[in-house]
Amino acid sequence: MSPDILLNVIENLKTKYNLTEYQIKQLSKSMKTWKLNDRVYPSALKSRINVDIVTMYKILEEIKDMGILETNYEVYCFECSRFKGKLLRTLTDMPEDLTCDFCNHTFDPLEDTIKIYRVIKDE
Repeated sequence: MSPDILLNVIENLKTKYNLTEYQIKQLSKSMKTWKLNDRVYPSALKSRINVDIVTMYKILEEIKDMGILETNYEVYCFECSRFKGKLLRTLTDMPEDLTCDFCNHTFDPLEDTIKIYRVIKDE
């Protein structure tokens, strides 16, 4: 991640979300490692910067609005708690007959996906 982009993001988020110095440092540290096409998982990032999941999604949406991230969806079986390993750009990209390799559950795009983000700009 470019230092200029990182500085712009941090300045925009710092006051809006009343982030502590620790949270800013952790978010910066994470973002420095982001490369083009990397997946960003809100649940992992929220633990690292110590915010609730709702705030984490709001922060990531702000970063998305800056043109750095895009929304993606990862297929997850809530029946057997396993990831399918399939990434979708939109919910309509899910094939109708997609099933879980472990329990044969037929996936529903609205119920069996987790919203994640993908880095689309790193310079």
